[in-house]
Amino acid sequence: AGQFTFGDTSWRVGERLPVGGARAALGGTLGLLSALMGVGGGAFGATLLTLFGRPIHQAVATAAGFGAFIAIPAALGYVLIGWGVPGRAPLSLGYVNLLGFALLSVCTAITAPMGARLAHRLDALLLRRLFAAFLAATALNLLREAFSR
Repeated sequence: AGQFTFGDTSWRVGERLPVGGARAALGGTLGLLSALMGVGGGAFGATLLTLFGRPIHQAVATAAGFGAFIAIPAALGYVLIGWGVPGRAPLSLGYVNLLGFALLSVCTAITAPMGARLAHRLDALLLRRLFAAFLAATALNLLREAFSR
């Protein structure tokens, strides 16, 4: 959030995304952190892509596409880890509730195209600020959850 709010658009970690093993390690780390935090690919992916010189519109759109590649293995992991754990909600496979999965899938299928159209219509600076607000809200929610236990 700080990078999108206060950072200069010329800030770069590199001019191009890494290739080979470095790209695989970066992608694996991004996917693992996203799955563990339950934030999808956008939070880390868009930030990383902009730090490698991608325009904000391209970074947000590409990072949104990471979602399925992160969600599927993450969901399978949560099914396996939670398999046989007592006290789960009805209609659950491990820690994945099938009713919640169905509702989120339908809502995502309906709203994702609308969000993509909106994002491409926005000015780059406004999109950066809105994405920063999203990241800040996500971070605050994660902190709230961590300290409420």
